[in-house]
Amino acid sequence: MAVYKKVQYPVKIIFLGSRPASVKALEIIERKIKDHKKNWVDVTVVTSSDEHPPESVVKWWNVGNLGKVASKIGFKTLDSISDLPADHFDLGISFFFTDIIPERMINNSSRGIVNIHFGYLPTNGYSKSKGSPHKKGEPYSRGTYRGSNVLSHAIINNEKWQAVTLHFISKIIDLGPVIEQVWNPITSKTTAWDLQKLSEDKAISLLDKYFSQLVDNPEKIKTLKPELSKYPYYNRSLLQDAKILPHNISKEKLNLFARAMSFPNTEPPYFLDKNSKGEIKKSYVIYKKNEGVIIMEPTQKKFIQKIEDIT
Repeated sequence: MAVYKKVQYPVKIIFLGSRPASVKALEIIERKIKDHKKNWVDVTVVTSSDEHPPESVVKWWNVGNLGKVASKIGFKTLDSISDLPADHFDLGISFFFTDIIPERMINNSSRGIVNIHFGYLPTNGYSKSKGSPHKKGEPYSRGTYRGSNVLSHAIINNEKWQAVTLHFISKIIDLGPVIEQVWNPITSKTTAWDLQKLSEDKAISLLDKYFSQLVDNPEKIKTLKPELSKYPYYNRSLLQDAKILPHNISKEKLNLFARAMSFPNTEPPYFLDKNSKGEIKKSYVIYKKNEGVIIMEPTQKKFIQKIEDIT
């Protein structure tokens, strides 16, 4: 965790991002700079996630123009996080960065590194029986959601709310002090893609709310310290295994899994069957807005969802 030092301007910021929301985040930072004095911050943007997606795959995850936007604003850019010396920045902002941030950088950031996570992370007062700390009638999470694909797991676990968490990064993944958590409701029609879009908007709002304080006086930000007991960690493989559906699945569960895995650029859940030749085929299950669950004809070709398939 950061050891705060006397403010020296400009504060050196390293911005790590991907996805279109990262471009919006840069625009927030640009506006904040215009509202403050000159030489307030010095921003460098890592563009290692600035890649073109495969043909025919909807371009939503990888921005494709993050570097161009950063350069147009006047920010410096780097091709890789490895090109940055460990002690060459004061504040780190991880906005949907896809790589694990090296420990050397965490140890040498004078103002810390903040991250956006789309799930409830454990805070002091969490109880396995009562869930996250809350008063009656307030949003809460029954479980904790460290790791990957947590939007899907929140739906599968029948959560009524999903948290968007702004937190400081620590050596242990997804267990740093929490700055604030805001919430999205989960209904019987909510998909993982719905939560993604809602969460990106809330992430932008959190950055807008805290950016200036993170630059000038992060030591005054009140954080919720996590309990360092063992909490579940959702590996990528867990969702992959959950995609294979049993043939006796109930309609309710079928709806649940279809909504949980309704997400562009991904393979949806499926049934496995053999045809008369003994070949294994997949019957894909997708959830389309206003139509509900749709089971596709069996196919051997891998089906990847696009936005138009699920909206």
